[in-house]
Amino acid sequence: MKSISPLNRKIWFVYSILFLLVACTHLTPELAVRTKLFTLGHFKEAVQSNIVSSGADEQNHVQLYKVSPAPLFQDTQVALETYNVRQFLLFYYASYHGEV
Repeated sequence: MKSISPLNRKIWFVYSILFLLVACTHLTPELAVRTKLFTLGHFKEAVQSNIVSSGADEQNHVQLYKVSPAPLFQDTQVALETYNVRQFLLFYYASYHGEV
């Protein structure tokens, strides 16, 4: 039986940690919205904002979530308040919805 080299073990360990990190940040709709805010560069809002469900969009099969206080988009000074949250298997993914 072929043994696994130490370098391959380290690579698989890093991949496993990255997968677990991504999986843990998409387990609930609120965490998915916080992750989206964090990746957009709104670090303070990702940690401190209140996120509440504001209903569902039946046509697109998504849940809508509102962030308050909403972060501002720097170029246009538009409040990024409402987000779509879709579920895929066990994970949730958020995207900006626009004005409601």
